[in-house]
Amino acid sequence: MDVGIIKTPRRSGLANSVYRGSIGALFLSLVLSTQVSAQTCVPYSTFQAMSPQTLQTLQAKLTYVGIQDKIVPSVVFTSTSQVPDVTLFNAVHKPGVDYSNDTKVNTFNATTTELQALISNLGKVPAVTGGTVDPNPFFSISLVNPAGGNVCFESVVSAAASADVFTQLRASLTTNANGLQRVTDLGCPLSVVDPLKPTDVTTQVAVVFSGLRLNRANGRFVGTVSLKNNGTTALTGPLSLAVRTPGNVALSNGAGTTCGTLPAGVPFLNVPLTGNTLAAGATVQANTEFTNPDGGAAATTVTVLAGPGTR
Repeated sequence: MDVGIIKTPRRSGLANSVYRGSIGALFLSLVLSTQVSAQTCVPYSTFQAMSPQTLQTLQAKLTYVGIQDKIVPSVVFTSTSQVPDVTLFNAVHKPGVDYSNDTKVNTFNATTTELQALISNLGKVPAVTGGTVDPNPFFSISLVNPAGGNVCFESVVSAAASADVFTQLRASLTTNANGLQRVTDLGCPLSVVDPLKPTDVTTQVAVVFSGLRLNRANGRFVGTVSLKNNGTTALTGPLSLAVRTPGNVALSNGAGTTCGTLPAGVPFLNVPLTGNTLAAGATVQANTEFTNPDGGAAATTVTVLAGPGTR
């Protein structure tokens, strides 16, 4: 019995010649395409010096590369004029580092101002700017700019340095709700979250759900939630409402799920505030959407969170 040998059927001389020619042509095309798309990895300072116009084509990737037992999706993001593309990072990969989490990615877009702030803030972390692979690889930060000189950069940092990385990422995306949530979703299962925690102000705020009705276009129950500050002092935002529901009922228009506050994994809704404050005695409203496949009545348990920090 042959072991480890793949046998192929015999070909005629002509067929064999055509086959070898096809393989040769394929190999040549791959080589040429690789040469055309070859990236030049450069110092971090090259990206720090990029103008807003050059940053239009910047793409960035955040990847967990440590020990794991399930996929932790990477995050790829770019400017608002581009489409995030994880394949652009294939040539940046360092040998010996596990990039299997790139098989599933989450994405978002950012303004060039946000991208510039992100590069500047990450520049405060020496483990990032060094562009090396830590002996205990935990987290990868990659940058590519196909149109801006076709340059690249990657740094693989330790778990300890990753905490600083996530602090700087969040500081760069404070006005980008989608980007902030993507970064938080990545950091939460890695236990790399913002040391700041919001304040539980549930006892100070009256919460009333009203106007719940079925939207037949999407099958969701839509309505309004009102939050009144019954305290004697103003509340500082962000203001979030974590909503626990029974059975198959679920909040469907939330901003994410809790991980920095307990209980974890509860959907929460960010409530917009004028001037980032809710004055004493004032009321604010937000729209709600729930999925309720069973159609029955459902009691909700809410927690009101105020102030900066990971929900």
